[in-house]
Amino acid sequence: MRRERRKKSHWKAVGIVIAFLTVISVSFYIGARYAASPQNQNLSSRISSHSLIKSTKQSEPGKSEKSSTSTPSKASEQPEKEQDTASLAHSYIIGKGFSVVPELYDGENVNQAMAENKAPQNSVHDGALYGYFKDANSARLTGLGAHVGSYSANYTVDNHNIVLTLSNSAVPPKVIPYTLNADGTVLLKNLNTNFDGHTLTSKVNFDDQARAYVDQKQTQN
Repeated sequence: MRRERRKKSHWKAVGIVIAFLTVISVSFYIGARYAASPQNQNLSSRISSHSLIKSTKQSEPGKSEKSSTSTPSKASEQPEKEQDTASLAHSYIIGKGFSVVPELYDGENVNQAMAENKAPQNSVHDGALYGYFKDANSARLTGLGAHVGSYSANYTVDNHNIVLTLSNSAVPPKVIPYTLNADGTVLLKNLNTNFDGHTLTSKVNFDDQARAYVDQKQTQN
């Protein structure tokens, strides 16, 4: 009786072991098939790529900070000298004398043009101008010849031109172009005046003798 019980217990234990081994084998087989499936491989690849991108972004904090930094405007980078050209030029010319002497008539030497009757005979006489910048707002001027007196004019300075406005409204303003040099000095440029469709080009220079020449003339206003 006891022997039969022992046999039954033995076979029962063997059956349990066999069932356990069977379950393990089936689980291993199913797991291997799932791991080898294309969908599972794609999912693993996406998870790995996402982790790599995230770690890369975290390792480069300087990029986001750099992109958020605003670029300074060009206006703020301009040298102070460029921004204040008119003021510097204005300060330089106060007290200085200058002369305006005709040189060309429609691109030809003015004296030659007058000799050939291409230009009016009074082109040089009437076109010449001498003066000086008396103060910050006014200039004293005169023309060529003893009979021409001295007179006052107002002037303004912008970033490119010195504009002389005569008291006689019938006379158009004289616009003298200039350049501000790097050392703060001013270079006066040629003055072009139109007469009945013709162009009279005059050379403009600073002239140390101009003030004395103007002041010796009889004052007109």
